[in-house]
Parts: sequence; C-alpha cells; structure tokens
Amino acid sequence: MIPPQIAIVLVNAISLDRQCRTSADLLQPDRARHVEQSFADGGIACGARLSYVGAGFTNTGKTVSMTAFNRILAFDPDAGTVDVEAGISLGKLFGFLIEQGYELPVQPGYPAISIGGCIAGNVHGKNHAREGVFGAHVRELTLFHPSHGHMTCSESSNADVLELTIGGLGLTGVILSARLEVVPLGGAYVRNRVDAVDSLENLFERVRQSSLESDMCYGWFDLTRPKNKSSHRGLLVRAERTQEPAESTQPRWQNRLKTSAREWRRRQIFSRITLPSVNALYRYKSLHTSQSQLIHLFDFLYPAYGKESYFYGFGDAGFIEQQTLIPIGAESEYLSAFWSLLERHEPCIALTTVKSFAGADGSYLSYTGTGTSFTVDLPANANSREFLASLDQINIDVGARSAILKDGRISAGSVRRQYPEYGKFKAAIDAFDPKRQFGSELSRRLEL
Repeated sequence: MIPPQIAIVLVNAISLDRQCRTSADLLQPDRARHVEQSFADGGIACGARLSYVGAGFTNTGKTVSMTAFNRILAFDPDAGTVDVEAGISLGKLFGFLIEQGYELPVQPGYPAISIGGCIAGNVHGKNHAREGVFGAHVRELTLFHPSHGHMTCSESSNADVLELTIGGLGLTGVILSARLEVVPLGGAYVRNRVDAVDSLENLFERVRQSSLESDMCYGWFDLTRPKNKSSHRGLLVRAERTQEPAESTQPRWQNRLKTSAREWRRRQIFSRITLPSVNALYRYKSLHTSQSQLIHLFDFLYPAYGKESYFYGFGDAGFIEQQTLIPIGAESEYLSAFWSLLERHEPCIALTTVKSFAGADGSYLSYTGTGTSFTVDLPANANSREFLASLDQINIDVGARSAILKDGRISAGSVRRQYPEYGKFKAAIDAFDPKRQFGSELSRRLEL
C-alpha cells in the first residue's frame, strides 16, 4: 500500500530524444521507510529523468523518483571509496570529492545524472580506453526487490545479482546505495588541445592512438553535407590534467536540461540549411579559442552543461542518436558501407563523435569492449529512420553493437542479433524476478 504521505503525480513522461512519450504515475518518496512501500508491487526507479530512451518510466505501473535520496553516507580515502545514496547526482558528488582531492574514475557528460542511473546503464565517460565503464568501479551496492528484500551485492556476496544489476536497466529492483571507487584528483583543471583532422578514417586512427597517451580524448566530425567530401572535416580533442592553478573549488551548477513539453515548444532550428553553418562555426571557435586552453575539469567532464539548447534545437519532433561500438579490425568494412549509405540516403547528420574503447566485451547488454565508438545524431524523421535501419544491418554484419541507452528506435530483433548474451540476460532476469515486477518502456520495446 502506498503511504498517504507520498504524492502520486500524473506526468507526461518524455524521453530526452523525444521518441518515447507516455503518461506515468510518478511517486516521490522522501523517507527511507516509504521506499519499500512504494515498490511493494514493483515499478521502475528513476533519477534525473534524463533518459534518452524511456529507461526510467513506464505507463503500466509506477515510476518512483529516487532524487530525495541524495546523501553522501561515508568517505574512506584510505580505502579509496565513497558510499552514497543512489539518487545523488554526479555534480553533487563531484563537488564533494574535488574538495577532498578525489574524483570518480568514470563520468558521463551531464552533472544531473544520478549514480543509480550510471550503475543501471553501466555508462562510460571520456576515457574508456584507460578506465573502462562505470560498473568496473562499483565495489558494492544495496538493492531492494519486493520478493528478495534488501540485498547487499558485491564480488563476495550475491555476485551474480551484482553482475545482473550493473547494466541491468533497473530490472532487478531499485538500487538504494552504492560503494564506489574513487581515485586521487589528477588536477582540478585540464589543458585542452584541439587539432584539425581531414578525414573520418584518420580521426578513427588518431583517437585510438591519442587515447592511450592522453588523460582524456575524443573526436568530432562534420557530416552535415554528406555528398560534399571537401566539407568533411574533424577535430581531435585531447586533455591533460594540470595542477595550475592549484585551487579545486566546487563549481556552482543547476539542472538546466528539462524534458517537459513546455521546454520543447520551440521552432526546430537544426536542418539541412542551418546545420552546416552551425558546425562550421563550432569548428572555427574550437580551433581558434581552444588551442592549449586551460579549463576547469567540470567543464570538460560535462560538455553538455551550458549547451542544453542543442537538444531543444531539434524541436518537438526530437532527434535519434545511434552510438555504435565497431570492433578492432572491422572499421574499414564498416566505414566503406557507411559512406555508401550516406550517398544513398543523404541523411541530415547534426553531430558525429568518436571515442576509443579498450577491454573485454561486457557481459549481458553492457556497451563495452575493444574498438571505436562512433556516434551520429539526426533529426527524427522518416529518412533518418530508413538510414539507421540500414545501418543496423551493417552493424550486425561487421559484429558491431548499438548502445541500448542511446537509440530510441532500435528494435528487439536488432538488439538480439547484436548482443550475443541477450537471451542469457533475459533468462537471468526471468529467473531472478519470475513475476517481472520491474519494467520500463525501454524493456518492453526490447521485449525483455
């Protein structure tokens, strides 16, 4: 029974990419004793509600917000760990740790994202080739499931549930708290270096090499004019930690990224006409103002902060993002097929980024392994969907995999063929939760 103190609000739940929309009952408990009652018959937990793909809401049950549970529970610099409630944001934890001279090894690109969301998605940051995914740095977590009660999960206790929960999309229950690995702060500032790159193939190679030499590294490429190859130019962005200046102040920030309908009632500004100019300006500014620039670590780790207008630029129709991990040795075959698709479909590509990944393939549905992570953002329209459907088949043919947490239109069939452990994951969830008390719009689309 839901405690009367907990307000149940009917919200119009909208994913960040605008591709998943539904009405959902949102519960917002603010007392620990009410959490169990909120999840008495399942549901799905949510944090900042910034999922691209509807991973944190459902229209067939309850969505329970964990944002009130945002405390730092313990900090042990000798052990290199911090204990936190799952609703705490990356930005709040960053601010605490930087004043202690520590940081999380892996952080995705927006400070409002919750720690629980990072664990459930097994996210990556700017330095996968060196630090891997977020889940590799989770020492222990506390999970609640109505049928199993409270469970402490670590390598020595309920290790199978820990593996199923990290990257498990919230389907094993609600993460209440976690013990995370922290590392000494390499520097509160980074010296940013940006170099011009003349081809996508060259960018793939240079990102791979630089990721092993730089503290953090990624690539950007302009594909706004698919058939005009002279306009295909990119940037290699590298960052090195520095102790100058020495102060490590906590940045002030607030969540500026909203998914409410009001925020998106704007005219679409990204189109075939405007995007070439937008990207040309971005490239010019990056090359002429970012050369060896000293910036705060906060600004480099969270590049989307302060640039929220990018998401609103797609208008109410939204956008589609496909992030693909291309295995080592398959890049040439992938890019050859990719260029052919560009010629055929001429999609309107707003953003293209490249990162280097290294390490063993992840278990179950985690987006990790060794290769090149290649991301494209496109306005949501029929041509984009046709282009991406063809790209799905290329991914299958070359052994690549799409990031489940980024692509709001990928089908269960494509995921099943791209992730060898899809069936194993589904069977493990069915065994752990036969009643399937936890589910989301994402898990239903993927037939999990």
